[in-house]
Amino acid sequence: MTEDESSVLAMAADTIALTREEEIRLRYAAIVESSDDAMVAKNLDGVISAWNTAAERMFGYTEHEAIGQPITMIIPANLCDEEQDILRRLRAGERVDHYETVRVTKAGERIDVSLTISPLRDPAGRIIGFSKIARDITKAKQAEAALRQSQQRLARDVAGAQLWPAQARRGAQHQVLRAGLVQLARRDAMSIDHHFGAVREGNRARHHCSASDGERAADTAATDATATAANPGADCRCRE
Repeated sequence: MTEDESSVLAMAADTIALTREEEIRLRYAAIVESSDDAMVAKNLDGVISAWNTAAERMFGYTEHEAIGQPITMIIPANLCDEEQDILRRLRAGERVDHYETVRVTKAGERIDVSLTISPLRDPAGRIIGFSKIARDITKAKQAEAALRQSQQRLARDVAGAQLWPAQARRGAQHQVLRAGLVQLARRDAMSIDHHFGAVREGNRARHHCSASDGERAADTAATDATATAANPGADCRCRE
């Protein structure tokens, strides 16, 4: 094989290698662009160097508007210290997984996000930047809040339901006691009426008996008087 042929073969091999690398890059680029998660790259100073379509939808900035801008443009002012802590950890080679925080859109809307951030390294292994994947979890957070409120309402309802039977039992006991007292009073009243009725009947009977005795005594006296008048001697004899 001549030197020229060797050179041609080497160039062909390099071309094939470059084509494969290009194919891999294109494949990764397609994955990044088709992702529903925002994917952002930033350098060591926190300046944005890559911004996918999902990031445009999530934060409202176009790729042209975002690249070259500091990442702090989507971080609320009260969370800037948080970003500095994240950068410190990344520069130390750490990876941040599923970090829940808040970011702000171009329209000023605050959204809940889950962040996964990793260091980017060059072929020599040196950290040259950071890649960030952001997932919008606002709806999930709202669902969690609604669930908590529902659980709190349920807990209050259960506590009220547990308290109600005790109150109901006390009320029922009061009603039973009241009904018993009423029934007892009625029975006593009937007993008293019966007693006084018997007394009244006895008095009437005694009165009737007294009247009858008087009538009989009067009849006897009248009979005796008649007999004496008819036979005066008999009475005298009796007196003698």
